[in-house]
Amino acid sequence: MRTVARVLLFILIGLTLTSCGKEKRQTRTAPTAKKAPDFSATDLNGREVKLSDFRGKVVLLDFWAPWCRPCLQEIPELQKIFDEYRDKGVVVIGASAESPVQIRQFKQRMAVSYLLLRVDTKVLSSYQVRGIPTTCIIDGKGYIRYRQVGFSPEMGIEEKFREIINNLVSKTEEGK
Repeated sequence: MRTVARVLLFILIGLTLTSCGKEKRQTRTAPTAKKAPDFSATDLNGREVKLSDFRGKVVLLDFWAPWCRPCLQEIPELQKIFDEYRDKGVVVIGASAESPVQIRQFKQRMAVSYLLLRVDTKVLSSYQVRGIPTTCIIDGKGYIRYRQVGFSPEMGIEEKFREIINNLVSKTEEGK
């Protein structure tokens, strides 16, 4: 009986370690969107940044960590989106609870040019981040219009993000 319990325990631990954000792939394209919790965080230059500073813009907010393999796979997709949409009023923010040193090293290693913030665990909690990466797309009025937990290349995330962002950008431009 003890051997069976040990085997089950090792299987459970292995599944937990390999899932790094795959435990629940949640997506929401919300007609019933909820307001994105505002927060303050520090950028890599030590400046305070608030989510509300970007009101009126579409924000892709990605919660990640440098040790998370799916996060590392997702980052190049986010960089492409940033490069394509930054002149269209779209902001990409990478939010991590890791140390500023780790975030800075990661930024350099991965050649990330979008905004990276050091957030505290209260922010993770307010966004109900239970797996990483967790990505939210927030409209110009501050409502979460899409939420994705996890990443794998075959998910076609970049295309889905583009579809949602294009829709929100056109609505933002209509509202001007």
